[in-house]
Amino acid sequence: MDVFPGWEDSSMGLRVKRVRQRLTITLDGYFTLSYNRQENVFVELDERMHGKVCGMMGNGDGNPDNDFQILDSSSPSGLRTLVNPSKEEIDMFGNSWVKPGSCPTN
Repeated sequence: MDVFPGWEDSSMGLRVKRVRQRLTITLDGYFTLSYNRQENVFVELDERMHGKVCGMMGNGDGNPDNDFQILDSSSPSGLRTLVNPSKEEIDMFGNSWVKPGSCPTN
């Protein structure tokens, strides 16, 4: 049986825990990330981060309609928002935030 009771570093405000199949990582004052050990990752921003992020975690303004922003050099802001993205656009979204050389290639 795979047992992981959790881990905490209170000096950093970092906690890792598992409840059933869900693994949760929390960095106090910033975010909580949950992984269901299948294919879904959920990110919840702390209120103090609203409006202070962009990209993979949206912009944190509470409006899900502007969360899929991809890097786009032809846009004045450098970002383009995907509205009702298709599967291919979601893949493009994720790949647009990859730092060159940071991911292994097959």
